[in-house]
Amino acid sequence: MFPVAALTAYRALYTRGRLKNYQTVLVPGIKSGVTVFVLLMAKAAGARVIVMSRSTKKCQQAIELGADLAIHSESDWNEALNGEKVDLVIDSVGVATWGRVLSVLKQGGTFVNFGATSGPKIEIDLSHLYFGQYNILWTTLGSHEEFREMIQFIYGKALD
Repeated sequence: MFPVAALTAYRALYTRGRLKNYQTVLVPGIKSGVTVFVLLMAKAAGARVIVMSRSTKKCQQAIELGADLAIHSESDWNEALNGEKVDLVIDSVGVATWGRVLSVLKQGGTFVNFGATSGPKIEIDLSHLYFGQYNILWTTLGSHEEFREMIQFIYGKALD
């Protein structure tokens, strides 16, 4: 599990999402190995991380792992965030979170998806997309080079 989950998280955050240490990352559906690695890697880089889950237990576990804020998925997201907008969303849920994610993403923010656990088809309000100027990206696993970079990131040193 480690190589696949960690590599997918690394690629979503850094290759596709181009995470910067001062940014805020939203992780809807903190439930899988990938999303836990997203949380851990983003925190290790100095980012603010907000997670969401329908499970109070998973929210608490995410806080224990370092999440700055854990929100129940079925709550009013804008209210729970006090109007705060996020820079980067790393999502594996898809349909169930699509519209709500865009409502909390900063103008020009980046949305990276690597799954569709709630279904494969979404409806898109195109005017919301072009006024938001969002960067919408998809990802899967990663390359040999990204695997090497991920290992370097985790261990904090260059490999020969």
